[in-house]
Amino acid sequence: GARQAEIRAHLGCTDAPDLALGDFNEGEGGAVDVLTQAGYVEAQRAFAPPEYTWEWDAGYTTLRGRPDHIFSGPRLRPIGVQVLRGGASDHHPLRAVFEVGP
Repeated sequence: GARQAEIRAHLGCTDAPDLALGDFNEGEGGAVDVLTQAGYVEAQRAFAPPEYTWEWDAGYTTLRGRPDHIFSGPRLRPIGVQVLRGGASDHHPLRAVFEVGP
């Protein structure tokens, strides 16, 4: 709910953002749906299948999810995306490359 409200506020600005990205704390729904319905493209979805960006070793199993997202507005088109493995965080960074459109 909090992320959804934040996204709605940003999209209501005079100059809507070209990028919306970060740890949304959700894989689907809420803010993700608001951005998709507003015409934003999720970089990972443009290059299926999307990969997990979060993993937590719970001892008996590994929990996984996709709470991290990069969305682009109509002026940018994703032409590449990569989940970077490694590091000490339980989140794996996303790297995306975009082409500027008209």
